[in-house]
Amino acid sequence: MGCIVYSSAISDFRKHILIDPSIDQLFNNANEFVLDQTGKVDEGLRMGHLLSSITVRMLDRATSEDCFVAGRWPTEKVKEMFDKAQWDFRYLTEHTWAYLSAKQFLTVCEKAGLSIRFFFGEEERDKY
Repeated sequence: MGCIVYSSAISDFRKHILIDPSIDQLFNNANEFVLDQTGKVDEGLRMGHLLSSITVRMLDRATSEDCFVAGRWPTEKVKEMFDKAQWDFRYLTEHTWAYLSAKQFLTVCEKAGLSIRFFFGEEERDKY
């Protein structure tokens, strides 16, 4: 069962609506940056979430937190994780897109003052 990571920027998951056009632009810019750098990006980044377990593991490694059991990071915890994140670790070159997607996601969430929630499996996403 996979983990899906949502920012609090999402007001309606099913309709892919973000709460604020300026936050929408931040995620769009992050998405374009990763695409420009690697040619691939986590499919959820543009809409304020992460879908790939590889990307979630990159967030795990950078923050030394187990995102698969985290539940929720309030805005204060997001700032704490952003400040303590150590992005200097080894990863497979073919996973550069996931590394950059995770880094951009955390950066946008911190910059915009967003919280982060972690869900597991399709049944959990449908409850959001």
